[in-house]
Amino acid sequence: MQHIIDESNLMDSPKKTMASIADAALMGARGNSGIIFAEYMNGMSLEMTPEPQLTVDSFIESMEKAVPYAYKAINQPVNGTMLTVMNEWANSLKNNMHTGRWDEMLDSALENVEIALQQTARLNPFLRKSNMIDAGAKGFVCFLTGFINYLKTGQHTAATSTSETVQLVQMDKHPDFATGELRYRYCTEALISSDIVDTETLKKELNDLGDSLIVAGNNRKTRIHIHTHDPMLVIQKVHAHGRILQQKIDDMKTEYQVMHERKYPIALVVDSVADIPTELIEKHQIQVIPLQILIDGSIFLDGLSMDARRYYEIADTLNEPASSSLQSAKYIENKLAFLKNYYDSIIIMSISSALSGTYAAFDKAVQNVTEDGYPISLIDTKLNSGAQGLVTHYAAKLIAKGLGHQDIVNALEGACRKTKIYVSLASLKPIIRSGRVNRQLGMLLEFLNLKPIVSLDETGKGSLEDKSFSIRGSEKKVLKKLETAHKGKGILAYNVVHGKGEQRVQSMIDRCIEITGLEPEYVTEVSTIIAVNAGENNVAVSYMTR
Repeated sequence: MQHIIDESNLMDSPKKTMASIADAALMGARGNSGIIFAEYMNGMSLEMTPEPQLTVDSFIESMEKAVPYAYKAINQPVNGTMLTVMNEWANSLKNNMHTGRWDEMLDSALENVEIALQQTARLNPFLRKSNMIDAGAKGFVCFLTGFINYLKTGQHTAATSTSETVQLVQMDKHPDFATGELRYRYCTEALISSDIVDTETLKKELNDLGDSLIVAGNNRKTRIHIHTHDPMLVIQKVHAHGRILQQKIDDMKTEYQVMHERKYPIALVVDSVADIPTELIEKHQIQVIPLQILIDGSIFLDGLSMDARRYYEIADTLNEPASSSLQSAKYIENKLAFLKNYYDSIIIMSISSALSGTYAAFDKAVQNVTEDGYPISLIDTKLNSGAQGLVTHYAAKLIAKGLGHQDIVNALEGACRKTKIYVSLASLKPIIRSGRVNRQLGMLLEFLNLKPIVSLDETGKGSLEDKSFSIRGSEKKVLKKLETAHKGKGILAYNVVHGKGEQRVQSMIDRCIEITGLEPEYVTEVSTIIAVNAGENNVAVSYMTR
């Protein structure tokens, strides 16, 4: 609703104005009910007659004809939802169209809608178990109430805080809502710029990939909502129909665990640049903020709708080089506000502030969330990739041991200074394009076909550490740096990460074990962001000294 207020425009005709509202609704829609409502607005805009002023009859007709659009958007419509009250609203207006004054007609229709709202608790089989009305239907009735009030009085109603009137429902008193049984894990939404006229084709393509499928839109924009186990495949199919303007992928399993199966009192948050295996993320309940990737004008989410393997598959087909972009501070703020409800404190491990504006986005979000003194510590690791992942895993182990918040922060600040990463690259071209190293020097090394070794300096900036005439030679130099560190200070932990470098990894691991006498903390593929910036056939060793 706020997006409609902010983005829609008053045009020179009701139909054009309604089209602006519909586009804004599709842009700002969130969740099932939001997308259904947006499609209702879209239906009104498409069915509204192109006249300079609307008659009451034509306006009612457009609202009646909008209802089938809302039904059509849903793969399996259910009674006792927002659809039920939308239908009752249209029928009540139509049946009383010529029975008296228009304001009396609206009041009468609203009374019928209120009755229909209460009936959702009985008609909806899921809600019937706990005798609760449908939330989306309630939202639509609130919208109608304000709409009618303004038509009758012409008076704006000031927005008020609902914090004092909202009652928190204790989930343990409603076990039907807290079973933890998820048929599909990811709530996936996307907005595309498209000229899709028949949404049924797209619905058929997505139907077997999940449930709660909704496809809503017009010949300008289309929004998709689905619960699925494979958001990457969903987004891949959606992308074939248009440029992706927005994406939102929520891990419902992780959200459930935060609310009902929290392991530790401290939440650990990290951005998706940190390379950590999925099994460790899930084991320690690490909260990952996905960065965005811009690919041929479409937005993807790192690790959720685009991973390194998929990126390498399409890299050679792109019209222009892919690039990374920040996650919005508002997105991060919402994530932190959610975690704040369930954890005693939060620790955030950010990619180096010298490499990305992600730290600044974290900082802005933290300021908005900590106004009441809630403890959140934001750590500029001055690291990335496997090194950032290594200190984040170290943080997770300290939290699991039960250390206090400030003790952990103190330990992490020291650990970050003792952690290094060395990357053996097959080519400098991707990293030159990203601006991580000096362009002239990089181009010279490329011309000479030298194989670079890159790292980060003490400030967290990218640095060209060494070079070799062969990949094997660069690997030996990386291992030599590991050996020197082990002899000098001792290696506490290390990992090996790679981007399509499977053939190189095992020999590197074997040598690391020989040098340190330790198994790696883990071995994993790089994030999509690192894949974009480092290219193929790269291997990195990150280590933390004692």
